[in-house]
Amino acid sequence: MSFYGARTAASPAGGAVNNQMSYYNKASATNLPNGPRDTISQLGWSNEGSLLSCTSWDNTVRVWQISAGFGSQIQAAAKVCMDAQAPLLCSTFGPSPNHLFVGCCDKTVKLYDLNASSSTPQVVAQ
Repeated sequence: MSFYGARTAASPAGGAVNNQMSYYNKASATNLPNGPRDTISQLGWSNEGSLLSCTSWDNTVRVWQISAGFGSQIQAAAKVCMDAQAPLLCSTFGPSPNHLFVGCCDKTVKLYDLNASSSTPQVVAQ
């Protein structure tokens, strides 16, 4: 998984063309460590923009701490990886960035406390 970099495209003459978008710039991409093993169902940002969540069909929810690095670089550090009993469809952060609500294929919505020592979620809807 990567973040996308500069939004320029090459012209036929080989120079950059403004106002065109390149969907992937490998030179300025940032890879996220420990990505999911199966299809990503949703990515989501916390309200303050420092946490990125990822739900996946591999039955995991992952959260990364995102911060500015040197120059225009972005630093991504794995914060949490929690397993579920079924594939995960969606997620959203609560009013507090420490709470993540996750919709599961087992017809439940679970609340994960990202600061808790246990990764056992609380079922909040069924």
